[in-house]
Amino acid sequence: MTEWKKIEPKFWKPEKVDDEVSGVLVGKEENVGKFKSMVYHIERNGEQFNLFGSTVIDDKLKYTKLGDLVRIVFKGKKKGKNAEYDDFEVYKSKE
Repeated sequence: MTEWKKIEPKFWKPEKVDDEVSGVLVGKEENVGKFKSMVYHIERNGEQFNLFGSTVIDDKLKYTKLGDLVRIVFKGKKKGKNAEYDDFEVYKSKE
């Protein structure tokens, strides 16, 4: 008999510096919501996480492909030329 697990993705939103999410990048969606944002789907140990893109995240994740193991780390608020923004470090497994 087949066992079923309900899929309930959580939206990942960092709360403090160095909060992170990691896992396999399993999907990307474009033009989501009223701001036409990217949404990234990450799976780790059977759990699913979604996160909204930003200029910083989108710029860095464009160097990844589906199936890559990624890690995204929140580095806090930074001052840009015109506004404050959320900064992130994005890593990709070397394997």
